[in-house]
This record gives sequence, C-alpha cells and structure tokens, in this order.
Amino acid sequence: MRTPPPDWAVPEGYAFSGMGRCRGCGAEMAWAKTPAGKMAPLDRDGTNHFVSCPERERFRRRKDA
Repeated sequence: MRTPPPDWAVPEGYAFSGMGRCRGCGAEMAWAKTPAGKMAPLDRDGTNHFVSCPERERFRRRKDA
C-alpha cells in the first residue's frame, strides 16, 4: 500500500495513489481514490484541489443543455 509524504493529509476512507502537479496552476498535489472509487486531487491539507485551484473552470465538465 502506498503512503503519502509525512506532511500531506489524506482524508479518512481515501486511498493515496501518488503525487502529481496540477495541469492548470502547476501546484503540487496528491491523488487519492475516494470511498466512491473516483480519483480526487488533494492539496497538502487534504482538501480537494478543485476548491483552491485558480484554473478550476478549465477542468469543469459541462452537461449538454
């Protein structure tokens, strides 16, 4: 089982997958699988990177109207 670096928080129930960088803002982030089985980018404090990313709109999936 992979473990995150010691200074990174991963929420309980999430499975750490690896480290990476955001393609939008370049921030370092961790990838983890959620309890629902989806991949989530996480900031150092364990919050979803989409909350803090200044480029989040680039990655938003739009539903067809």
